[in-house]
Amino acid sequence: MINDIYRALNPGGAFLFVEKIIADEGTDDLEVELYYRMKRMNGYSDEKIMQKRRSLENVLSPLKAEWNVDMLHEAGFCKVDMFWRCLNFCGWVAIK
Repeated sequence: MINDIYRALNPGGAFLFVEKIIADEGTDDLEVELYYRMKRMNGYSDEKIMQKRRSLENVLSPLKAEWNVDMLHEAGFCKVDMFWRCLNFCGWVAIK
């Protein structure tokens, strides 16, 4: 899919990519727990949080942040810069 997006862009075009990631070993569990805590503070019940987690378990396979950057470069993007990170989510801008 990233390759298709790259091919569809004009030279100099930008692709904004926001993805859930796996944090470094030792911090991933903490970041997930902080994320769930934030969801609870925003009114989500534990049941809803776990329901969402189960629905994504075999669908979403997060990668390490640097693997996402590698994937963007392999697709052909010449510049890749992380513009946002919050816990176990990152956003990049990739330029063709």
